[in-house]
Amino acid sequence: MTSELLTMNKGAVALAADSAVTINGKKVRNGVEKLFKLSNDLPMGMMIFGNANFDNIPMETLIKQYSKNADFKSLENIENIQEDFLKYLGRVTPPFDFKKSIGNTIGEYADELKEKFSNISEEEFNKFIDEIEIDDSLDFVKSLPEFGLIDSLIEDILPNFVLDNEKDDLIIVLKMNFFMKMLSSSTGVVIAGFNEEDLFPSFVSFDLIVNNSGDIEIKSFKSEINYPFGVIVPFAQTDVIDTFLTGSSILLKNVLSYYFFHFINNYTDLIIESIKSTDIDESSKKECINQINGIKSFHSDTTSNFIEFFNNWEDIIMGPILSAINTLPKQELADLAY
Repeated sequence: MTSELLTMNKGAVALAADSAVTINGKKVRNGVEKLFKLSNDLPMGMMIFGNANFDNIPMETLIKQYSKNADFKSLENIENIQEDFLKYLGRVTPPFDFKKSIGNTIGEYADELKEKFSNISEEEFNKFIDEIEIDDSLDFVKSLPEFGLIDSLIEDILPNFVLDNEKDDLIIVLKMNFFMKMLSSSTGVVIAGFNEEDLFPSFVSFDLIVNNSGDIEIKSFKSEINYPFGVIVPFAQTDVIDTFLTGSSILLKNVLSYYFFHFINNYTDLIIESIKSTDIDESSKKECINQINGIKSFHSDTTSNFIEFFNNWEDIIMGPILSAINTLPKQELADLAY
């Protein structure tokens, strides 16, 4: 697992990374270089996380070759460097072979669906479909000629109770789910430093998905340009850094939110059951139950407010840390990142 960090204030940028790396989503090894100096002329660096290879070429090799040949002075700023780097990757890496990759992986996915859908009830099937979260950054696959290759295969797997007018939409959802699984092993990139034309530092971060016929598809884009304040941004495995900064882990926040949501749901249900067992007249019972059911409609808003409270609380906790970072000299900023 990789843990990385960017810290910066108006006078300096510090990047920190461990040495563990994942190869093609499976193999992990240590001692890998993840931090790279891009230019001697401009103070700019690059950091990688996730898959250490892109299109089966080591990112270390790609970045060093890019750094050797790029004209950073003419590029002037971080956004231009990002665009130039993506164009470079589009030229030097081979386009992704979607047809071959589909052929290699669709069998496993089809078997997974067959097992899932065998003897599945309509309610369970609808719940399964509703829980599939589609990554909008992969919308480009819908325009690929290969996107239609597995339509008939998935249609044959659908349960018998699926109506004909529902099939097309369901096939698209299941195909998008397949492509998400097939393209899940992304490579994260952070570019940070001082621009020729700005007073303060900048950074951009993004995940490389695939070389789509010379165009590099990316997702999870973040940036702070010409940023005059203190900032700490964790990448990859962020839970330990988040706990250090906010005083609580994301796991704790998720568990508390989950139990809070279920508590308010169950509490109103218990009240309704209690009212049903009382001796009051039926019309009064019905009125009370209708009133309580009306309250239940606000539960999602209540949960959202509870989560918003957590986020505001984290901002309060982090405030003094970020204020301190804003005044740290270079060496102390580097020590903090370490």
